[in-house]
This record gives sequence, structure tokens and C-alpha cells, in this order.
Amino acid sequence: METLLHDLLDEQLILVFAILLIGSFLGQLKLKGLSFGSAGVLLVAMIFGHFGYNVSPIVQNLGLSLFIVAIGLQAGPRFFRMIRSNGIIFCSISLCIVTSAVITTIIVAKTFDLEAALSIGLMTGALTSTPGLAAALQATNDSIASVGYGIGYPFGVLAIILFVQLLPRFSKVDLMKDLEASKNPIKDEHSPEVMSFKVTNPKLHRRTLKELAISKKDVVISRIIRNGHTMIALSDTPVLMGDNLVTVGEEDELKSFGTYVGQKVTTQLENPDNIQFKKITVEDESVIGKSMKELKLRKKYGATVTRIEREGLELKQHPTMRLLRGDVLTIVSTENRLNQVEKLFSRKTQPSPMYTFSRSV
Repeated sequence: METLLHDLLDEQLILVFAILLIGSFLGQLKLKGLSFGSAGVLLVAMIFGHFGYNVSPIVQNLGLSLFIVAIGLQAGPRFFRMIRSNGIIFCSISLCIVTSAVITTIIVAKTFDLEAALSIGLMTGALTSTPGLAAALQATNDSIASVGYGIGYPFGVLAIILFVQLLPRFSKVDLMKDLEASKNPIKDEHSPEVMSFKVTNPKLHRRTLKELAISKKDVVISRIIRNGHTMIALSDTPVLMGDNLVTVGEEDELKSFGTYVGQKVTTQLENPDNIQFKKITVEDESVIGKSMKELKLRKKYGATVTRIEREGLELKQHPTMRLLRGDVLTIVSTENRLNQVEKLFSRKTQPSPMYTFSRSV
């Protein structure tokens, strides 16, 4: 049995999948709320390596490349937002961590007379930096760097787990609340705001939104509340005296519009009439480079774009603004119409070719 198991693990694919299976299972185990997560795979891999099981350099390089690409895809969309908001702080913290790690590594290496490759591996492992290990292997051309990485990595992972999972409990910090706040776009003096105005100007009675927008193009009217009922604001929707207009725009423009319409009011926006908000990401090639005016979302779908988020910044919607890949649109409409609009902006997959076979009788 032992020989059979050894022969199976000598096969590269079986070895890799065995490590992934056991590591994933280990990572999901929790002890008093603590778990290894994805680090369980690496810990299991180090255990297999201790008993002499190795994968080929091709598999190692492929796995390392996939890991770095996955990290890039995960962190990439938040990179520019983080640089704009807290870039200096995070860069300073990173620089301090790396500098202190380098100084500590030099002191430990000199004190215990460690090889350079082993010392660099220990440092990258303690920092849990897999790209750093790749750089160490290329710079030293010595596989002992991997040994140092394997020794330092478990302690680095445990330190992160204890710091991330235990520190918030002691400091009573709500991580979910902070995470939700970090997802919100950055606001500046030009970020759009929401205001509601009651129509008291008799000149606007029975005029359509299209007629109102002739001189007020920088203000978006998303909804109309009439006698307690909420309606989607379309171009041909008439405005009546006493209507509450829910508008989005810059503060100065909204105040000017409010003076033109009537008076500012406080409105409850629970959307009881099946009107919903949805954030939709621009991905399809057919809509990239087009403007809201060209797409005619109000006319075709009965939907209104109130805000545009681009690279973490919240922008006001303008009819002539060209859409870019990755823009996040805040759209107001009914659920069914929002689903239709989402299909418009979602990336289309090419259908698989269909083959028809005929048979002679």
C-alpha cells in the first residue's frame, strides 16, 4: 500500500491535486474562529516537500505565474483608488516594513553566519512574498532560498492571522463596516449629490422633462414622486404642480435648479413602487466609447443613469460623456428593466459554432 501511494505521488499531476485537495480542506478548518485559508495549501506543500516530493520547475513557474496574475487581477481594480485616497500612507508603511525586514535579515544573517540565499528566503517567507521568492531564486540561482522561504512562511502566516483576526476583536473594530466603506467611490467637490425639490413654479406645470432639461442639462432627474407614488423620470414624463423631483448633480447646480423649480424638500427614498438602484459595470465592446445620448437608455429601456464611477472617482453623469471599459454606472429603474440594461453592458460571449449533420436515407 505504501509503495502504491508513493508511486501515485510520483506522478506530477496527482501530487499537485493531492496538495490542493488536502490544503484546501485544511484551510477551511476553523479553531475558535481562526483558519489558515488559502495558506493551508502552501503549508501542505511544504510538508510534502519535507518528505522529498518535488514538482518539476515547469509546474513551479506556472503556479508562481498564475499566483501573481491572480493577485494582480484581484488588487488591480482597487490600485488607482487606493493610490488616490491613501497612497502615501500605504507606500510609507510598505517602505518601513521592507526596510525593517532587510535590516533584521542582515543582523540575523551576520549573527548566525547564514548563507545569503537562505537569509533572503527567510525574509521573503516572513513577509509572505511569493513574488519576492521568485526574485530571490533568480538573483541567487540557489534553491536553498526556497528552504528559507518554507521556514519563514508559516510564522509569517500565523502572524498575519493573529494580527488580522484577533486585533479587531481586542480593538472592537467592525471590519465589515470598514470594508463596505472602502468599496465606496472617492468623493470630491465635484462629486454628485442627491436633492429633492417640490415643483411650485407654475410655468413648469405640464411641461415634460425634456423641456426642463433644455436649460438644465447638468442636473439629472432620476425620479418623480407624485401623491406618494414614485415614477421613473422619462423624457416625455410631464411635470405637475406639487411633484417632488429627485435630482442628482453638483451642489451649486442643484441649488440653481431648485430656485428654478420651486423649493427644496426632504423626501424618503425607500422606493416602494418597485424602483431600484443597481450598479452595472461597462464591459461590452459595443457600448465602449459611446455616450449616454447615443445609447438612449431612457427612451429604449426606461432607465436613468445618475452617477458614473471611474477609477474609484465618482463623476456626475453627462449626456456627452464617453464610456470607458470598467466604468461603474448607477442606474435607476424597475428590476426587469435593470436586468435588460445589465445585459446590454455585460460582456457578450461568442456562441459556439453549431454544426448540422444530415443523413441520407
